[in-house]
Amino acid sequence: MDIYYLMLENMPLLDNDESQEVSGGFINCWVKAANPDSALKAAEAYAANEG
Repeated sequence: MDIYYLMLENMPLLDNDESQEVSGGFINCWVKAANPDSALKAAEAYAANEG
């Protein structure tokens, strides 16, 4: 497996307590995955679970 560095631009979900205070931001992460597509999917899933 390789390690990928990803930068995602994201906005908080409407049910997030901070959605009224924050309009969005960047998420920088390192992901260990078999390929770039699976790394992106894993990072997006993690970001969605965090709200």
